[in-house]
Amino acid sequence: MKHPLPTASTSSNAISTSEQRTAVSAGQRQTSIIDFSKRPVTDKRRQQITDLLINFVVKDVRPLSALSGEGFRDIMKFFEPGYKIPSHATLWSNIMLQYNTVKARIANEMKDKSVSLTTDLWTSCTMDPYITITAHYITDTWEIKSRVLRSSRRTANNVLRNGFT
Repeated sequence: MKHPLPTASTSSNAISTSEQRTAVSAGQRQTSIIDFSKRPVTDKRRQQITDLLINFVVKDVRPLSALSGEGFRDIMKFFEPGYKIPSHATLWSNIMLQYNTVKARIANEMKDKSVSLTTDLWTSCTMDPYITITAHYITDTWEIKSRVLRSSRRTANNVLRNGFT
């Protein structure tokens, strides 16, 4: 059995070509490049990737289903083979946690401030009607802030059935 090309190494810990041949002939499998690329993902790295996925959905206003598509999963498998995309329920739970954190921060930021509300009726590029409610206020350092409180699709039936909410 002919062994693959020997590797040149200056390390004293390197396995010699004859040791490699002995290991291969003894039934031990040589590490392939694919196995080498599948490094384990640490808990810290896993959380960082999950946070980035959540930011992708939230900041780019993407559907959560974008993370379960076959093409997206192929990309993730290529870039981080050891990472498993969390379930829909886990991702949604993390999104709601982030939402509640931001909501509490904004409520605290607007506390004891004079707030002005505006509404905006607009149409999406697909001609769907929307209404957005925005809060405007001035911080203690005289910085003007605007925060979208709600944006929802409006139809005549929806307005009649649910009112403005």
